[in-house]
Amino acid sequence: RCQSSNSNSKQMQTSECTTSTTKQCRHDGDAKEAQSTIIGTDTHTKLTLLCTLSEHEDRVWCCAWSPRKDILASCSGDKLIKLWTYDAALHFKCIQTLDAHTRTVRCVSWNPSGQLFASASFDGTIGIWQRSVEGVEITFECVEILEGHDNEIKSLSWDSSGKLLSSCSRDKSVWIWEMDDSDVRNVEFEVVAVKRSHDADVKCVVWHPTEEMLLSCSYDDAIKTYKSDAIEDDWYVNQVLKTHTDTVWCVAFSPLTGNQFVSCSADRSIAIFDKMKVHQPCEQTTTTTTDASHTHKEDKDQDQGQLLMMDDLAYKLKQRITDVHQCAIYHVDWLCNKDDGVSVIVSCSGDNSFKILQQSDKNHEEQFSLLCTQAQAHLNDVNWAEFGPRVKPGCY
Repeated sequence: RCQSSNSNSKQMQTSECTTSTTKQCRHDGDAKEAQSTIIGTDTHTKLTLLCTLSEHEDRVWCCAWSPRKDILASCSGDKLIKLWTYDAALHFKCIQTLDAHTRTVRCVSWNPSGQLFASASFDGTIGIWQRSVEGVEITFECVEILEGHDNEIKSLSWDSSGKLLSSCSRDKSVWIWEMDDSDVRNVEFEVVAVKRSHDADVKCVVWHPTEEMLLSCSYDDAIKTYKSDAIEDDWYVNQVLKTHTDTVWCVAFSPLTGNQFVSCSADRSIAIFDKMKVHQPCEQTTTTTTDASHTHKEDKDQDQGQLLMMDDLAYKLKQRITDVHQCAIYHVDWLCNKDDGVSVIVSCSGDNSFKILQQSDKNHEEQFSLLCTQAQAHLNDVNWAEFGPRVKPGCY
């Protein structure tokens, strides 16, 4: 089951996936990486449109399911956030419309508790929304507006503890905020780090599902990892990955372990990265993967894949899938189900489509290949696609 949103048709669509030539866009040259593969042809997997939600009055930028998958939050160029619930028959109802921003709301992100979510706006602010503790009806109210970014905020992400919130912006910065919720009726936030390591607009931030590690990606074609230094009480760039040849729009971890992550780009490719073990070097040991002239405090860009500090958590390119879409790929989401072994990625694009890739074991090496395609999913760009609740066996 996958859900996507449209940039111009003012609609969201919910589709069900059961396992059983559009716009002309810029074409890059042949990929140089040895891991590059060309995506295969469609299988006979069936996609069924369940419903279309059309209450927004401008383009829909993002849709996010609550942790329990019982509420869907959407945001739009109409400056509004809408909350949706559904019944057993999968009939959706808008239960609340929220208004706190003065410009487009670009992103919403749920706190793991499900009692809070954050909204990011082109007005440069972040809204913190808290669930009401009175009554049985689901209602949220804005309890805090966070200011600091100099320009449009593009993405938000909560860490697994629910205490850290990251944001990124067109101002080229990544911010990390810490929440104090000792008083549940008066949550407060403190800025614990501001990193200006990218050379251009930062498109997306996402936290590792179990570790205190953050990913960012940017218009500068780079992906960066951030870790905290307990001694220095600061955050530093730990690794720089430059696999893509154009803007990297989105990154997403494999949700169970975070041992892999996926990225998508305007170069129309999807890259899969694998965790690699990097041991701490002994004294007087040299290595080509570090540069001793760089310290935690420095955020300057480095060569492709270079580690700035030796660490036990780093990533390397495993697979690069080229020509997945005919236009820029704007968003990816990863679904893993340990009960039946399903591991699938959904991607969406400016070619108006979304695609689902499935992980399989070929020659004892896990690789992704095309499972199905939904062409013309919307009338224009599909900016967001996210897996929703599993409504019945065999469907997602």
